[in-house]
Amino acid sequence: MGRISLLERKTRESEKSIHEAEEIARGAQLEAANWKEQFENAQGTIEELQESRNLLEQQKRGLTSELATAKASSSQFKRDKELLECSMSEQLSKASEEVRELKALLAKKEEYAGELVQSLTQAQADLQTSSDEIRALKSSHDSLEASLNSHFAEHQILKNDIAMWERVFDLQSKLAKVLDTIEKSQQPVDTPSPALEAPGTEELLNEEMATAAIGVAIPSPEGETSMTQSIEAEAPVTLASLGDFNIPSPIKIAPENEIATFDVPTPSMTS
Repeated sequence: MGRISLLERKTRESEKSIHEAEEIARGAQLEAANWKEQFENAQGTIEELQESRNLLEQQKRGLTSELATAKASSSQFKRDKELLECSMSEQLSKASEEVRELKALLAKKEEYAGELVQSLTQAQADLQTSSDEIRALKSSHDSLEASLNSHFAEHQILKNDIAMWERVFDLQSKLAKVLDTIEKSQQPVDTPSPALEAPGTEELLNEEMATAAIGVAIPSPEGETSMTQSIEAEAPVTLASLGDFNIPSPIKIAPENEIATFDVPTPSMTS
């Protein structure tokens, strides 16, 4: 923009100089025309004086003086004309030099405009490349987001499986307590155990066994692909194998054919 402003300023200055030179030239032409008219008038006067020379002999000196004055004026006019021509030549030379400088500036301006066009083309190409890269990054972001959502879903499934395993572990702990209680109850004693005689012992044992059975039968949540589906039964427990318990009343032992047999699932990790 600085080059363009300098060029416009130079152009205005050159136009102003040319305009001033034209004004001076017109003024000089008008002055020359006036001097020429005066000279022609003087020549006519001289001719008239020469024609009336015989009649106006007494005015000869005056006419001679006027003629000398006219000649002096003519010489001055010639000198002024020469000076004006020299001045015009100098001004024309300066104007020509300024025109050449303006042409050089115009050439530089065109070169700069070409560079700007080239830079703009390169910028457009870079912008297109950046747009393509942005679209590629957006596509990659979408795929990564889908993968992240998938991992979140798998993480939720794993959390559900861990919760299921914790319930299974709690079940095993409760079952171990039940078995320990049964083993203690099988030991022969002469007198009833204070724990068995305590009120609510039968209800507590039945509640623990029912809780264990219910905990084993808990299915996986509907609609989820649980990893616990691959859990194999590795620790079967049969209450009937414990035989008849030597437990005094009021504990009642169900018949062997009515005792439920169930498997305790052991968690197994699957890839």
